[in-house]
Amino acid sequence: SAPTLLVHAHDDDVARIVHSQRYAEALRRAGVPHECLFYRTGGHGFGLGAAGTEPAEWPIRFLAWLNRLGVPADG
Repeated sequence: SAPTLLVHAHDDDVARIVHSQRYAEALRRAGVPHECLFYRTGGHGFGLGAAGTEPAEWPIRFLAWLNRLGVPADG
């Protein structure tokens, strides 16, 4: 399976975070490289995150994760 990034907010009122948590556990058991970015706030569909909010950091953390996997950030 491909490396997987999960980004989810605890206060998402559309998709329950438990589903991402269970998926992450299945990835761990299967030995699939993954990163979980779980935020306290952000709701559902926060996109790149509004400046100054907790989810706004996920794009930077995503690029760092790609770098750790050996994927060049510039494509």
